[in-house]
Amino acid sequence: MTRAIVDIRAAVRDKRQQLRSADSVSAVLVHRVGVNLQTGVAIGYNAESICDAFTGQDPRWAGVASVTNSQNPYTFYIGGDLGGGQDGLIWQALSLQEIGWHARSASRGSIGIAMIGDFRRKVGRMPSKAQMSSLVWLVSGLCSVLGLEPSCVLGHGEVTGAHGGEKASGEPDACPGDYVDMDRVRAAVGASVGPSCCVTARKALRESGMSFDHSP
Repeated sequence: MTRAIVDIRAAVRDKRQQLRSADSVSAVLVHRVGVNLQTGVAIGYNAESICDAFTGQDPRWAGVASVTNSQNPYTFYIGGDLGGGQDGLIWQALSLQEIGWHARSASRGSIGIAMIGDFRRKVGRMPSKAQMSSLVWLVSGLCSVLGLEPSCVLGHGEVTGAHGGEKASGEPDACPGDYVDMDRVRAAVGASVGPSCCVTARKALRESGMSFDHSP
């Protein structure tokens, strides 16, 4: 299946993140973002509008920008089947060398991937098949390129000391939510990643639109 990664780094007008070596990345963390089906509030259904909220470009979301210090926290976003017909589309909002502050101290050594939607079992809904397929494809490619094992792929709520957001009643992990089965994600990634996959994965990611360079 052909994937599209839309590079929006040049359009994300925030305070520039601190830099790191891509070789220092030791984990990939999965989040949910943009939509709260419990309250009916949606910051946006695509990466551009959500980044505008995080970076203070959209004055309606000044409170959101204050929490993120006007920075975009996520390297990649994956669209869902809510509001906009961009189901399964991947956006790249930071370079792999930029630290997006998405999980407190765990941010320095990890890449944050944000799935757009609300996947808390008590109040949300399942991610779409296209969204999950794009997640597994993207994470598998990143693990191959960066030399990471499937065990290095975690949901935000699985990270010790990382704030996982507001939980629904009876929900053990708020982020990305119970409807994102991280054990199944890791199993699917494990089936795709191997020592011979690095060159192939890098080529596939580049051809889909991912940038491995720092400058937009």
